[in-house]
Amino acid sequence: MSVDYQRDQGEYTCVASNSDIIDTTLRSSRSSTLLDIQVPAYIDPQLSPATSAFVGSDLAVTCMFDGVPTPSVAWCHVDSTGACNQGTCAPFAGGTATLLISPVEQCHGGVYRCSVRNSASSVSAASDIYV
Repeated sequence: MSVDYQRDQGEYTCVASNSDIIDTTLRSSRSSTLLDIQVPAYIDPQLSPATSAFVGSDLAVTCMFDGVPTPSVAWCHVDSTGACNQGTCAPFAGGTATLLISPVEQCHGGVYRCSVRNSASSVSAASDIYV
């Protein structure tokens, strides 16, 4: 079954009737419900597992994502304790979030994580940056 979330979501009404019932107020029943389709957040394609950069250069790492409703996205640099320090993320458009590092310094090496979240799910992908 194919789902076109923009076309298929909305209000659906079910009406049941029985003409054999004498009382006309009881001949039919109606019930409505609102269908709100959500698509779990996902990263596509997965990030490159490793990227190299030189000190003094500029680095851009792109995370492509999608989902309904539109997911929020954040980049972070995972430090030696496993904590996630927020990075500088260019404003995203059209399902693309780019982490910008300019200029690259030795301290920028390590693991970077792109985290994508909406009300249906959350997902993340990581990439190692070698300086």
